[in-house]
Amino acid sequence: MTSETLTSEALPATSLTSIQLIEDLPLVQKVLRDLLEETGEYQVCAMSDTEAGAVADFIKHQPAVVIVDLNLKQGSGLGFLQQVRRMHLDWRPVLIVVTNYAIAALESACLRTRKRER
Repeated sequence: MTSETLTSEALPATSLTSIQLIEDLPLVQKVLRDLLEETGEYQVCAMSDTEAGAVADFIKHQPAVVIVDLNLKQGSGLGFLQQVRRMHLDWRPVLIVVTNYAIAALESACLRTRKRER
């Protein structure tokens, strides 16, 4: 990953909030997408099931919201979060972490990826 700043200027103007889903289970992807898009307020701009795919989609689509599962087909959601933290972004995406494995060590690792600046 380069240290070049990623900007949201490449995105077309839209009234829908863009969401990236990072989830390895196709059924969960479909259910989440359907639930989000049926409101008419959200548009799923990308669905990824690997860490590398998630990073590429994040850079390409620059979503306003990212819903990330920690367990992926290849890599991990935690690895994705760590890569995002190292990026120089001019927008502040909302990062929502979900997992079936809620243990204290994972929670601590996720919290450490948060930027300290506010």
